[in-house]
Amino acid sequence: HNAHSSKDHNFIGASHDKQFEDALVAGYRGLQLSTCTCENIISKALLERDPSLGLETSNMGFCHSACGTGVRDPKAVINNIKTFLDVNRREVLIVEIDMTGDSEDDLRTALRASGLLDYVYIPDSEYVDWPKMGKLVDKNKRLILFGRGGSLRSCAAPDCRDGILYFYDFIAQTEPDGSDVTSCDSTISDEVNVDYFLVNQFQRNDAMIPSQTIAKDLNSYNELSARFEDCQGKFEPNLLSIEFWQQGDALEFAQKDNEKRYELMKMGFGRRGLRG
Repeated sequence: HNAHSSKDHNFIGASHDKQFEDALVAGYRGLQLSTCTCENIISKALLERDPSLGLETSNMGFCHSACGTGVRDPKAVINNIKTFLDVNRREVLIVEIDMTGDSEDDLRTALRASGLLDYVYIPDSEYVDWPKMGKLVDKNKRLILFGRGGSLRSCAAPDCRDGILYFYDFIAQTEPDGSDVTSCDSTISDEVNVDYFLVNQFQRNDAMIPSQTIAKDLNSYNELSARFEDCQGKFEPNLLSIEFWQQGDALEFAQKDNEKRYELMKMGFGRRGLRG
């Protein structure tokens, strides 16, 4: 959650200690990011405004709410994701971007100029039959990109502009505001057919800022196991959103959960694995 927001990059009320680049190295394969439009004076001071990405006059950055509480430069975020895919040629990433303010056009411009979109998987049918990761690797389409905000609306998967699939066409989720971190109840009816189910496993403290202490508890193996047990008979989770990725046992839990799912899939049961 808020993968761009870290103490490494001097965010106030950061969602993580370490930057998302280190999380990718550690084994995480899903990122939630948000873009925003900064005030012009802040942009001049904090953003590179790289002309090679078409951003020479842009105020777009990666932040949550106000740029004054922390912002990451688009060049670093986009290029570092691309570099990870360039170097790790058998890895698949799922990235979701919430486009706030009027940041969408500049984000699309930067994505196109960066070459990152060359990796994006674009379904060839409105009714998506998701390929196994091996096929994505073989075709070198190793980035699944979801978006919301801005002008994004429901779109037939092959026609979604820049390959950015509309978040709500494919993903259901638990409460995203931290009001429920124990159940697997979805914000939409479980009778709706969706491809992904996102479990939001984070909660703010009394000051309404991210907390390492809370994250360590929520990211523990026992807490994750208990919550996923509540999912039986409901949507089956395959996306997990956490804060302070270094705290707790999220990676270990995801690995063991994926091993269980793999065994079930070999017997003809279950669905795709868990990404965090």
